[in-house]
Amino acid sequence: MSSPYASTINDLVAGSFGGAAQVLVGQPLDTVKTRAQIAPKGMFKGPMDILVQTVRKEGFFALYKGMASPLFGIAGVNSLLFAAYVASKRLVSPFPDLSIQQIALAGGMAGAVNAILASPVEMFKVRMQGQYGSASDKRLRTVAWEMWREWGFTKGIMRGYWSPLHVGVQGDTVWLGLRLLGAFGY
Repeated sequence: MSSPYASTINDLVAGSFGGAAQVLVGQPLDTVKTRAQIAPKGMFKGPMDILVQTVRKEGFFALYKGMASPLFGIAGVNSLLFAAYVASKRLVSPFPDLSIQQIALAGGMAGAVNAILASPVEMFKVRMQGQYGSASDKRLRTVAWEMWREWGFTKGIMRGYWSPLHVGVQGDTVWLGLRLLGAFGY
C-alpha cells in the first residue's frame, strides 16, 4: 500500500499536467470568449470575426494572450483541487468507501478551497486578454502589481472571488458526484 504522501504527490503532478494541457488547448477559445464579453459594442461581428481580426492584427500567438497566468496558475489550481478533494474525502469519512452524498460533499469542499487560487488566476488572465495589441499593452507582472497597488488584495487580486467560489462548489460537487456514478456504471 502506498503512503498518503505519495498519493498526494501523484494527485499534484496529475493535476499539473492535466491543467497545462487544458490551458494549451482551450486558451484560444477562451481569448475569443473573453473578448466577446468585454469588447465595446460594434467592435466585432461575432466569434469568427474576433478570431480573424485578432490573428490578422496581432498575430496567431495573440490567441494565447494572458496564458502565463493560467498556465502556471492552472497547474496550481488543478493540483490544489485534486489534493483538496483527497483531503476532503478523509475529512468527510475515515472509511475509503464513501456514499454519493459524501463524495459530493467532498467535491464541494474541494471546490471552495480551490476558488482561493482560481479567482486571482482568472482575474489576471482576463485582464491580459482584454488588451488588443497596442504599444501600451502590459505584461502580467505589471498588471498584477498595478492591481495590488491600486486596490489591494481583497478589492483587486481577489476581486470577483464569489463567482469562482459558487462555480467551484457547485461544479465540483456535481462533477465529482457524477464521476462516482460513472465509476459504478450508473
